[in-house]
Amino acid sequence: MEIDCPVIYQDERCVLLDSPASIQFEPSFKFITSKPTVKPYPLPEKKRDESSEETDPLVQQVQDALGRICSWVHTSSSRVFEREFTNKRRKVDNETSLSATQIPEALPYRKSRLVTDFQTKEELTEQYISMLNIMKQIPPVLSTVPLQDSRVHEYGLEDLYQQYLCNLSSQTVKLKLKGVKTIISEDQQVPDWSTFYIPSGASFIMGDVEKTSNVLLEALKDIKLDAFVLDPPWPNRSVARRNPYPVNRHLGYLRDIPVKHLLKKKGVVAVWCTNKKKYIDFVKDTLFASWNLHYVATWIWLKITAHGDPLFDIHSRMRKPWEHLIIGVTREYLQTHSKRIQKNYTLVSVPDYHSRKPSLHPFLKEWLQCDPTGLEVFGRCLSRNWITWGQQPIYFMNSVYWQCNEIDDKP
Repeated sequence: MEIDCPVIYQDERCVLLDSPASIQFEPSFKFITSKPTVKPYPLPEKKRDESSEETDPLVQQVQDALGRICSWVHTSSSRVFEREFTNKRRKVDNETSLSATQIPEALPYRKSRLVTDFQTKEELTEQYISMLNIMKQIPPVLSTVPLQDSRVHEYGLEDLYQQYLCNLSSQTVKLKLKGVKTIISEDQQVPDWSTFYIPSGASFIMGDVEKTSNVLLEALKDIKLDAFVLDPPWPNRSVARRNPYPVNRHLGYLRDIPVKHLLKKKGVVAVWCTNKKKYIDFVKDTLFASWNLHYVATWIWLKITAHGDPLFDIHSRMRKPWEHLIIGVTREYLQTHSKRIQKNYTLVSVPDYHSRKPSLHPFLKEWLQCDPTGLEVFGRCLSRNWITWGQQPIYFMNSVYWQCNEIDDKP
């Protein structure tokens, strides 16, 4: 049984991606998605000035991508199309549907996709909250925690925090973490243990990125990586209200991430960024310069509904339905392979849980012409032969997000 191909449609200007399939790490595990949005979100803003909209290059780029996908949907008649997309026509509400180009048949989720309505969150017991506050004050010292020769490993949070954990076995293992509660609903929870799946070859460091660089550097020693993917917790009002993850408003610490020490001579770095120009310029002009990288391209991740509309009006000044992916490369890569990375490219997908980005592995393989090893900074999911580093590196590896077909899933 093979892992589903995440790419539904692709051409030289855009790609339609099945986000859950892009993060699937083993055929026997199926990612359980959140319920996809079916209608665009209306925004409370005044009538827009259409005279300035026609000159916005990003709006034009999005319209072009939607038009290409729409054309493919209407012209495709293959069996693959019938499996991937719904046959039911939807009714378009002209007052709430704000997209410039409609894709009436598009549903970028397979019919077999597992969908749930539950809102999952992880909580720490009071005892472990106090323990975490103490451990954060202690300078981290390298300690490797290997997982091998067993399908189930049990640890307390204090055993793993600020440590380097790696799955050295040839199979996915279960990590039972004491002190973390996984709350599915008010009347259902796992009180003592939370179970997480750790793919073969995957590693992670759970800790503050500002304080645990030495753990990473000592664990890797002389090992160099093909790629870095960063999803920094950029400050914004939405995060401040919901508080889903910790945010540092002083961005200078990002320059100290040891990219130039760990990246191979022909390496690639991709940074997810919000639409705020200050942060975009900071990545291009400050971060890349401090890491000895050359800026080569900016991609757009366009978020659409299950029926193919952008989540928000593409002309809105309040909120855009896309995020930026800023790509930099080393000088050696720039000299020989920079044309592999498309310019002004649009990645289109139905978003899943908050802050869960689609995997870039299909594109990194193409850019690097290999199955790359890399580091995901501020990540919340694990991948084979990759290291995830941040405060919540195994968040989306919790067993409530996966259906396991071969391994007993009971904690």
